Amino acid sequence: MERLSQLIETHCLAGRWKAIPITRGGTRLSHLMFADDVVLFGEASREQAQLVRDCLHEFCSASGQRVSMLKSNIYFSPNTNAAVVAEVCNILSMKQTDNFGRYLGVPAINGQVTKELFQGVVTRVDSRLAGWKTKCLSLAGRITLIKSTITAIPAYVMQSARLPRSVCDDLDKKIRRFLGGERPWKKSPT
Repeated sequence: MERLSQLIETHCLAGRWKAIPITRGGTRLSHLMFADDVVLFGEASREQAQLVRDCLHEFCSASGQRVSMLKSNIYFSPNTNAAVVAEVCNILSMKQTDNFGRYLGVPAINGQVTKELFQGVVTRVDSRLAGWKTKCLSLAGRITLIKSTITAIPAYVMQSARLPRSVCDDLDKKIRRFLGGERPWKKSPT
């Protein structure tokens, strides 16, 4: 993977790979890597698509690894011309996507942050709380379970994404009910 990174960097320094700017006039981003996963960034054009294809081909030939085309997708900015989208997808033999889904258990956000996007966090907390019998646990036992298990679920997601306030409020409410000895998944009388 280091070799692929060096190859991309060489093309960036030569001005062939057109990385995307993170801020106006600031740092440009060409790729991100984690283990064997790679996210490539560049201009949506025929020339860039051919360069990406050639770099991947050169890397695969040298390393013996292969790109999993079934797992590979391309995300385009909303203002990209439809003809360019079709051409780039054809050159790279990859499908277009509007949603990256989840990566390492965290939603890959490429749009507006909504409560629904993080509903999985609430569901996971609910399932944990539902498995515990509040009446059989002391207050100290409930506090220990909350600190060691329940708070870790949203904390992991919050390392890379900002949870909507409504999701945080919902989680706080469930934790308070569990702490008070109630069944947190039941609606409280109003």
